[in-house]
Amino acid sequence: MTGDTMITPPIPEHGVAGHAAGGGTPSPAIIPRLLTDLIDRAVQGHPTRTAIDFLGRTWTYGEIGDLVDRAARGLQDIGVNRGTRLGLCLPNTPYFVILYFAALKCGATIVNFNPLYVEHELRHQIRDSGTTVMAVPDLKMIHSKVLAVAAETGLQKIIVCPMADILPRFQSLGFRLFKRADHAIAFPQKSRAAEAEEQHRAEQEQSELSIQEESRSAPRDVGDRDIRRETGP
Repeated sequence: MTGDTMITPPIPEHGVAGHAAGGGTPSPAIIPRLLTDLIDRAVQGHPTRTAIDFLGRTWTYGEIGDLVDRAARGLQDIGVNRGTRLGLCLPNTPYFVILYFAALKCGATIVNFNPLYVEHELRHQIRDSGTTVMAVPDLKMIHSKVLAVAAETGLQKIIVCPMADILPRFQSLGFRLFKRADHAIAFPQKSRAAEAEEQHRAEQEQSELSIQEESRSAPRDVGDRDIRRETGP
């Protein structure tokens, strides 16, 4: 590969130690690189080549690079930066690749979660890793588990990734129409107490507006100056 350092594998009978000690060709030094250089170099060198094929829908390296940059800006907007523990509780989808490199570009630390984990496993790993932001698909079977443990584990934000947006056209349409029961609720339903509080607040605001309107329409007291203007000197 042009511009890459080729590392000679060790000779099997000598083993790795023998290889390093002179039993084989010495290995050249490995050039340190950022992981994000991998995607950047691929985008620059092969922008039109297929990078991902997901159930028949494809993305080029150029398209993936653009999505990574856009996702990185979005993550920064919600406070993801150096030191943030960002969890990926995602199946093998383009979202994983995009958010993985986007999070690295923000300086975040990636924490991988198995989407098949049950609640107590998620609870333990979130607490143990210090994860504060989690990305999940909009599938109820995964999203509901993460949402259930969010408050007690210190999870602050949940990024919901819509599956229909990455499916091929007809599969996407079918998912939207016939798989509604599998869709996650992006936001938890409000409790009755919260709904009552909001209704009470709305009624108060409406009452204040009504009082203001009545005060504007009430007849204004006519001062002496106005009387003299009407009756003359």
